[in-house]
Amino acid sequence: LYLAEEKPLHNYLVNYWGTMLAANFCRVFSAKFVFASTDTVIGLDGLPCSVYDSHKLAAEKSIMSIPTWESVTLRLSTMYGPSPSESKEGRGIINRWVKMALRGEPLKVYEGVANKRRDYIFLDDVVEAFVKALEAPRGVYNVCTGVGTTVWEMACLIAEEALIKGNGKSGGVGRIPDPEGLNPIECRTWIGDHHLLTWATSWK
Repeated sequence: LYLAEEKPLHNYLVNYWGTMLAANFCRVFSAKFVFASTDTVIGLDGLPCSVYDSHKLAAEKSIMSIPTWESVTLRLSTMYGPSPSESKEGRGIINRWVKMALRGEPLKVYEGVANKRRDYIFLDDVVEAFVKALEAPRGVYNVCTGVGTTVWEMACLIAEEALIKGNGKSGGVGRIPDPEGLNPIECRTWIGDHHLLTWATSWK
């Protein structure tokens, strides 16, 4: 998100133009294209509020505007789960918090974000959604649980689980002031509706 704000042209080449190249490759070889998008494209009021989300939404719209492209877009909610060993901390705040908590480090939650609800989904369920998407009609589908959990509740749950599994080590959870330059999308509440994907593919 923040790298995209710093390097918008680079982000355009990766998240918009790269997507168009991949979609066209699938069109040429008559393969179905499943695009990984994000729930944040709807921003806070239905419109994206970052460079990253603007390019993701533009890619969505371009893909869906060309009827000869056999494509499905999946809008992923806040995902967590095992990450590659090459990744030092893992992508996403949940993975970073898990590793920090297991090391006995304190978890810090921004004040303006703590009570916002997110729709957290596990990696295995997302992988299954991609497999099922091959059966789905053209369209845009939410990949989510439909269950909202506050960021604070998630941090506390991670700390509690780490205390159980980490031999009594825990740095606890605390709140800190929002940093300067925090993107507005961080302060969103979003709980998704997966029923269209479930109806189309039996995914759950």
